[in-house]
Amino acid sequence: MAPNGMAAGRRPGGPAVRHVMAAVCATVLSAITGACLEGGLECGTSLCPSGYECKDIGGIPYCVEPAYCDGVVSVGEACDPKALPSCVELGHDFGVTECDDICNSLSTALCGDWNWHLQQTDTTEPLNALWGSGRQDVFAVGEQGTVMRYNGRRWKTMTSPTTESLVDVWGSGPEDVFSIGQTGTIAHYDGASWRVIEQPAFDSEMCPDAPNCVRAAWGSGASNIFAILSINRVARFDGQDWQLMDTPSSDARLTDVWGIGPNNVTVVGSDNTILRHDGNGNDWKPMNTPESEAPLIGVWGSGQDGFFAVGQTGTILRYNGDGPTWQLEELSQSGFPEGLMLEKAWGSGPHDIFGVGGAGKVVHYDGHRWKRLLSETLNSLKDVWGSGPDDVFAAGDDGTILHYSGEAWGKLPERATPPIINVWGSGLGDVFAVGPEGTILQYNGEDWQPANLEAAIPDPEARSKLALLGVWGSGPKNVLAVGSNGTILRYDGQDWKILPIEIDSPMHQTLRSVWGSEPENIFVVSYEGTILHYDGLDRPPTMWKTEERLRSVWGSEENDVYAVGENGTILHYDGQGWLPVMMKPPTQEMLRSVWGSGPNDVFVVGGNGMILHFEDGTWKLEDPPTRQDLFDVWGSGPNDVFAVGANGTFLYYDGGSWLELNSRTDAQLNALWGKGNSAFVVGQVSLSDDSTEGVMYRHTRTAPNR
Repeated sequence: MAPNGMAAGRRPGGPAVRHVMAAVCATVLSAITGACLEGGLECGTSLCPSGYECKDIGGIPYCVEPAYCDGVVSVGEACDPKALPSCVELGHDFGVTECDDICNSLSTALCGDWNWHLQQTDTTEPLNALWGSGRQDVFAVGEQGTVMRYNGRRWKTMTSPTTESLVDVWGSGPEDVFSIGQTGTIAHYDGASWRVIEQPAFDSEMCPDAPNCVRAAWGSGASNIFAILSINRVARFDGQDWQLMDTPSSDARLTDVWGIGPNNVTVVGSDNTILRHDGNGNDWKPMNTPESEAPLIGVWGSGQDGFFAVGQTGTILRYNGDGPTWQLEELSQSGFPEGLMLEKAWGSGPHDIFGVGGAGKVVHYDGHRWKRLLSETLNSLKDVWGSGPDDVFAAGDDGTILHYSGEAWGKLPERATPPIINVWGSGLGDVFAVGPEGTILQYNGEDWQPANLEAAIPDPEARSKLALLGVWGSGPKNVLAVGSNGTILRYDGQDWKILPIEIDSPMHQTLRSVWGSEPENIFVVSYEGTILHYDGLDRPPTMWKTEERLRSVWGSEENDVYAVGENGTILHYDGQGWLPVMMKPPTQEMLRSVWGSGPNDVFVVGGNGMILHFEDGTWKLEDPPTRQDLFDVWGSGPNDVFAVGANGTFLYYDGGSWLELNSRTDAQLNALWGKGNSAFVVGQVSLSDDSTEGVMYRHTRTAPNR
């Protein structure tokens, strides 16, 4: 069938429409309204009715109305590539929407939600296990035979062939899915319906605690299924019967099983137990493991050389396929929440591991440390599975299903502070934030602590009147903070000290921003238009005076520095002096921040949503999705740039266009700084008594950029 508002010159995947005019009229009138006049335009092997155009869409000729896909969503169109709603407008937090070539389908597949986002289901039954063939095809199973399926948009309950509680689910594709019940019942989905393919009875030796027989299972087909039984033994189903396998005598509690084929299956459990079955006979062989008191609760892998086991305290063991020995991942227990009992774990690789447990807790391991992630539930989570690092699901009690799109955003723990004006760090575990009333906060990777300025500024009144507005450092032991009354403070890794300025003119000026390429090459700009250049902090600076108020300074190297400010001012330093980059600026807006990824990629942001981009030797105006004032810009590279501003404005540049992000706040976001896939955002919020206080947020991506 041709898309709405179109007649097909040739139907996609079907035969050509006949050249006979009457046949064309009949075909067209079935899809569109309008007179079919004699004559018409040839389109493929057919004719278009009068007033229509022939357009090649995806290699197929279509008869279309002249206004079709013209930048306006017309009657009969579902979307238009030139007039797409944003993901935020559609209720998501980030990402991009897409429209197909024939304006017939709007896709939100690339939209995402911050943190672990609660998805709607139509069941309250506890869910025990997850598995999927891809990001738009996921199955969940649980108590009372509950089976649910996700199609990329919503979860729907499927007709189940059993009322037995299902404990696990797995498959080889969307039309070959298996689930196993707690008494050993095996159900299969063939793409059309579920049916019980085997309902064997465990004898009393296998299951003395009936009906709670099966703890976990994994299979590679209908005749090769491994199940961990409640008696801490492994049973195998060969397509006919369940048989107990020979496992080493032990008091260990076996917890999980996973394999890449019938000849390579691994079981883990307490007491550091890891067993392997190589397909030979009926035996399981113990593997060598490093000493650990943590019970192992989950195992999964990505191939012959990529097996991982996770323990209750965050311990991670890795097996690379060589020999019988597993290795302990260094630093794996760092940051793991004390007392958290994991139920299950899954990962896409050694630097991307998720664990879920009681009270809705979710943790993530990035290769260096564990970190707690925000979730929207307090229900216990029983399983976690993903198709990739930006598409992960967790399921648990009361029909709970959470989804994670690879990005986290949240407000940092409350600390009553004045507004936070600027932020910079030497690393994600060493970050400085500054503001009025002499505020300096330092983040050590765990929490924020206020700096003690009593030795540097003994007078309490002077400290309370000091507004710190800019911060930068060359490293953790050389950090500069600048602000009102010409103040420059230097941190040496231990204490903050006043840096004397040996010239008179800037002493009463407001120093607004500081940047350097190294300790011996530092620039400071003032709101009054002064530029200071230090070629060593023990020597007086060189000074330039401009006529415009300046707000920000940044450079790519010693002889490539920019300063921006009022009336669209952009100045450039080439190692000799400062000159305007344009004789006639393209804007008169206040420019508030400058940052770049290199000498040929520089961004400037300012009032009224103003964004200027220097690329390929040319400055150009960008088309932002907002007219809110922008206060800061920062990025990790040319295709990964962020900007923040008034009323919670949070923007992202992916190398092609600026996208709106949902900050979930109307706070004024003053500045941001980050490293790699994590950034700190700082600002201020108005209170009911008309006062303001500081706010801090953190944005983290555990998945690569889409």
